[in-house]
Amino acid sequence: MNSQTTSQTTTSPRRRVRRSLTVLSLVLALVQAGAAAHAVNVPPFASLLAGVEFFGGAVWAGAFAIASYRLIRQKPNAIRAAGWLVVGFFGYTAARLTWFARADYDRARLPIVWAAVIILTILFWILDLRPALSRRGRHMEKNE
Repeated sequence: MNSQTTSQTTTSPRRRVRRSLTVLSLVLALVQAGAAAHAVNVPPFASLLAGVEFFGGAVWAGAFAIASYRLIRQKPNAIRAAGWLVVGFFGYTAARLTWFARADYDRARLPIVWAAVIILTILFWILDLRPALSRRGRHMEKNE
């Protein structure tokens, strides 16, 4: 096997991240579109929040569809924007669960959900800053 074939079969970390975020955003767009459709079919007396659930599902489905399109088209900053969109969605989901949790099971898992959201946010923040920090480190080394 020559080196050209080897380089074509291996994928770069950036390409794997782009693919993973594309799949995740497409799945989340479909799930949120399904949630919006489900909210339309809920009888008015069964839930007071059907309008809120429809609006939230529709907005998130649209946002994830746009993110997927940008990732597929390899637009500038698409990976960064999609990553922060996922973090925002998880924060929204945790906040919604906190606000509307009725069952003891839901209330018991809130600390774990919030811990996961905080860890995910910190992780994305560090990964988002990493290129700037490495450029700053190289700049500092030049000046010394």
